[in-house]
Parts: sequence; C-alpha cells; structure tokens
Amino acid sequence: MLSIQRVLVPVDFSSHADQAVADAIEIARAFDAHIDLLHVWHLPIQASMPQAGLVPVEVMEGFRKGEHERLKVIEAGVRSEKVPCASHMIEGVPSQQIANSAEELGSDLIVMGTRGRTGLQHVLLGSVAERVVRSARCPVLTAKADDTRGAIRPRVIVVPIDFSGAAERALQAARDLAGAMGPAHLVLVHGYYVPAELEQMLVSESTGGSGGVLDRLSKDAARELEQMLVSLQDAGVSAEYVAQHGPPERVIARVAEERDADLIVMGTHGRKGLSRLLIGSVAEHIVRVAPCPVLTIRPEEEAD
Repeated sequence: MLSIQRVLVPVDFSSHADQAVADAIEIARAFDAHIDLLHVWHLPIQASMPQAGLVPVEVMEGFRKGEHERLKVIEAGVRSEKVPCASHMIEGVPSQQIANSAEELGSDLIVMGTRGRTGLQHVLLGSVAERVVRSARCPVLTAKADDTRGAIRPRVIVVPIDFSGAAERALQAARDLAGAMGPAHLVLVHGYYVPAELEQMLVSESTGGSGGVLDRLSKDAARELEQMLVSLQDAGVSAEYVAQHGPPERVIARVAEERDADLIVMGTHGRKGLSRLLIGSVAEHIVRVAPCPVLTIRPEEEAD
C-alpha cells in the first residue's frame, strides 16, 4: 500500500527542479501530504580546487544567503497552493544528503528532477537522480522539465513486470496512484529475450536453438500476465498487457512512447559494485531515457 504523508523535493533552482515541485504539489494534494524542500549547498567544483585558492568567507556567505532566499521564495509558492511546506538547506554531496535527509525526515517519497549525463561522463559519474534511486530507501519519482505536460496527471501508467517481488510492489503502487489521482489505465509491460552469449550456446547445443526457448518464454509470460490482468479487471482496474521480445529497458521505453504514458512505475533491485558501474540497472537506464516521469519502488526487504 502506497502511503504518502511526507514528500521530499530536492531543489537546485533548475527547470527540472521546478517540474519536480509542480509534480510534488499534485501528489501532496492527492494524498494530503506535507512537502519538504531541500537544497544541498555546495561550492562549484572550480572554486573548491586547491589551485583556485581560498574562497573569501564573505563570498561563501553571499552564496548561501542568496540560495536561502531563493529557497524561501519556492516555499512561499508551495504554501500559496494550500499545501503545507517547510524548507531545509544543508551542505554536502547532493545524492548522499538527499538520501540521508529522506531518512531523517521520515519521507515516504522523493520527487526530483533529472538531467542525466551522457557518454563517458555518465559512465564514470552517473547522475544525482540515478544515485538517489540507487541509495534511497523510499520510492523516488524522477521528472524532466517539459513545457508541454504541466504537473503530473497519471492517466496512462506503464508498469514493467518481471514477476519479482519488486514488480509486485510497483504494481500495487500504480494501483494506489490510479485510485488517488486517477482514473488511470495501467499497461503491464514485459520484455523477454535471450542474452547473446546464451543464444549462441543454445544454438550449438540444442536442435531447438534459441527460438524454442523464446517461444516458451513468451508463452509463460503471457500466461502469468493474463492472470494479473484478470485480477486487475475483476477489481475494476482498467488495464492491458504487452509482452515483446527484446531487452527490457528498450521494450519499456518503446511502449511508454507508443502509449504516450504519463508515468512509469517500476521496481528496482539493481546490481551492486563493479557490475553496477559497468552495466547499471534497468531502472536507472529508464530514469535516464524515459519520455515521462518514472517512479521507482525498492523491494520490501531493501526498503525496510
């Protein structure tokens, strides 16, 4: 059950953060929740490098004062929408402080903008949003600024399904959002494929090859998705399912684009350590490329 009483919104004064604030206001209204605005203050990288010399105290205080005033303006704007709100300003590494603040404040949801890096910079550093998705214990909603969509109104919700516990929690969260902010139509999406290395082995060792395996994967997925669909429809939830061959992240992004989705709700139980650095996770990839906001839900054993 998705219970939202406190929403944490990281603010960096970008258009993406403005979008996150707008989305958070709509969610807070639907769930009668309180918003906490958070600005993590830190010096620009150039100013903190040894060769740049010491930054005068009065300059640092000027930065802090200016950003504190901007934060208070945003807080006043949220309050003008009749949503209870408080603002917080701390210093440190943004992704770490956002996750820590969510714990300290008892946040039920983080809503934040994402811009994401590309190429080598992304491989080495990722993005603040992806790192928060990775480390936060509560659900995280990521949003990109888009002048055409306005604040979030989920009418079509894509829910990736891999039949894991995380996916079950995501499906329940999507149902809760549809109930609180709907009406909404759910599109369950499953991408099935055989990795290239395994496909080569199957072709060499089995007369059926990879085609036979894909056929079984398709039929098994369709059977389980059909059961989910019947359960949803029996409960009065408008829903359909899509099962396509291909890497899950590509299938999810494609279906979200084709269905003009307003939101993707998905579980995350990604890789750790070096594997994550080199490969990442499906959820983090979707946060980066999705055409709409993405709500990520951690497995229960990781969130508790």
